[in-house]
Amino acid sequence: MRRFIFALAVAGLAAPAAQAADPAQLKFGFPAPPQSFLKTKVFDAWVADANAAMAGAAEIKMFVGPVLGDFRNIYDRTIAGVADLSFGIFGPIGNQFPKTLVVSLPFETRDAIETSVVSWRLLASGLTAAEQSKVKTLALFSFPSASVHLDKAIANVQGMKGLKLSVSTKLIGQVIENLGASPVAIPPTDTYQSLSRGVIQGIVTSWNAFQTFKLAEVTRHHIEAPLGASPAFLFMNKDSFARLPEAARKAIEARTGESLSRRLGVAVDQDEAANRNRVKALAGQTIAGIPAAEMGVWRQAAQKAVDGWVADTEDGAKLLAALRAEVAKHRR
Repeated sequence: MRRFIFALAVAGLAAPAAQAADPAQLKFGFPAPPQSFLKTKVFDAWVADANAAMAGAAEIKMFVGPVLGDFRNIYDRTIAGVADLSFGIFGPIGNQFPKTLVVSLPFETRDAIETSVVSWRLLASGLTAAEQSKVKTLALFSFPSASVHLDKAIANVQGMKGLKLSVSTKLIGQVIENLGASPVAIPPTDTYQSLSRGVIQGIVTSWNAFQTFKLAEVTRHHIEAPLGASPAFLFMNKDSFARLPEAARKAIEARTGESLSRRLGVAVDQDEAANRNRVKALAGQTIAGIPAAEMGVWRQAAQKAVDGWVADTEDGAKLLAALRAEVAKHRR
């Protein structure tokens, strides 16, 4: 009898323990610093909302900084399952996504909302889907068109010659090269030190990078030019998604796709404007557009890069036409 009672007691203790088992943890690789506006303004709330909706079936945990991977390898780490989800930018891995990078062409899109929505719609149409087949795409978004930020002023476009400038995509690098400068591929996390040590003389990026990477401390002169957007992603390991209970999968899908892409685009544009105004208010900073007399030179440099992209990319002309058609729809 005592053995029977003991067995019942053990079973009674074990049952609550089984019911209280921890949910499956989904590791979210977020290579940017903790002060990134994407974390504080979007992804912190998105993770909390998704976790609440999954109701204990799974739980997303964000790993900030290069814990699970950096901007150069977070995509590979996601495919390998080191990260279950990841935020990243396409620039460092652009050779694997030439069609997806159609949205980064210079002078084609005007803000992050537009580029983000169009990026998702090109994926949904199937035009860029094959490149993203190794992962489950949860959102596609973009940082706005990059401008030129320098540590010293230049008198005109001829002053670009010989400068070493950090770029985020190969395409932007080609535009910069056509203007006489030398493009250098440097991860966003390394640009501050590269500028402060004189390794490079400037960076071609959007205003979004300024607060996160403290670029106002190492650049003083800014030329606003639509030299091409920097597209980004929220990817998920396909097996990690497939292993989730159906309710958890539905919870994630209901919070991703075009709606999340648009939400990220809105946040990026708001942060872009805030950063620009913040830098403009600082002493010693100058912001100018492309002089009208030089616009032809800049456009020629951009068009040469676009022509090269079209020639080198499978279905390049078709993709460019599709991009322009989706942009026109979005603007109507």
